[in-house]
Amino acid sequence: MNNGVSNGPNQARSIQERRIEEICESMITLDVAVGYREIVRRSDGLYKNASDITRVGWRKHIVDRAIKRQQEIRAHSRASTNATRHELQASIGRLELQVRALQERCDLLTVAIKALYRTSIETGGLEAYSRFVIANDGLHAKLRAASILPTAEVHPFPKRGK
Repeated sequence: MNNGVSNGPNQARSIQERRIEEICESMITLDVAVGYREIVRRSDGLYKNASDITRVGWRKHIVDRAIKRQQEIRAHSRASTNATRHELQASIGRLELQVRALQERCDLLTVAIKALYRTSIETGGLEAYSRFVIANDGLHAKLRAASILPTAEVHPFPKRGK
């Protein structure tokens, strides 16, 4: 019968057991290395030396279990970080290939537009080219802003005979 009287050693063990487990859990959560000396530091005077924990089998067992659990969590974390890093590197590689392909297409279009513009001017089709550009609002301004169109100063020919 309990009658409100403590059970003595069993109750003390229960309190100490809970306290060690709480300390270990907080250390695992904060990613602080679980160790006997660190548990003594965090025990608020419950233990004075690491040997106070290692001498008693059930205390040592709780700490050893926490150390093993922390090692498993860290190993899993490292594995997932490496996998994530590998996935990111693969993604960056794919994106770099896409950028190169788009840059090649852009360069090809730039060359084609410059050739079209020069051909139009050489063959006297500047009026047709101008009508096309005027029909497409802002195209000429966008091409100039992108430095796709060649720039040159045009000087009128002097009139003959004067």
